[in-house]
Amino acid sequence: MLAARPVALGILLGMAPASHLVSRRTLVRRLVRNGILVSGLILAALGVGATGYHFLDNLPWLDAALNAAMILTGMGPVNPVDSTAAKLFAIVYALFSGVFFLTMVAIVLAPALQHFLHRFHLELSEQESRKPHAPGPTQMRQNAEHGAAQHPGGPQQRGRQ
Repeated sequence: MLAARPVALGILLGMAPASHLVSRRTLVRRLVRNGILVSGLILAALGVGATGYHFLDNLPWLDAALNAAMILTGMGPVNPVDSTAAKLFAIVYALFSGVFFLTMVAIVLAPALQHFLHRFHLELSEQESRKPHAPGPTQMRQNAEHGAAQHPGGPQQRGRQ
């Protein structure tokens, strides 16, 4: 059951299975979809911030939206916050905005990053299948142990026999 969970999560997030590379058209469709989703979430967060600044600090709507936008992007407030309720709101909104903005950037870039990593993995797989298989560290250690068992004198004795 645990093995099916990552596959189901990948399907839910729109990720391709590891067996093939998605087309550019699919990549663009995912980027547009995520862009629309993020735009809606940013507008909602901006609306919450503007509403809070408007009602708690009695700022006009335009100034409240400006304050919310500046906080949301990490720039800081434009207008000073006067009331205690508005200061508490500003603290919570600033903490929320820091995490929210970085998460939105990650959501927008996720399809492109996933496509890049998938493509890179496929290119490495193709290169690995073309070249002869080199022995790994375990195989090299086994060969060394096997050679030492045949030649009790160690590496110095091998050259003399």
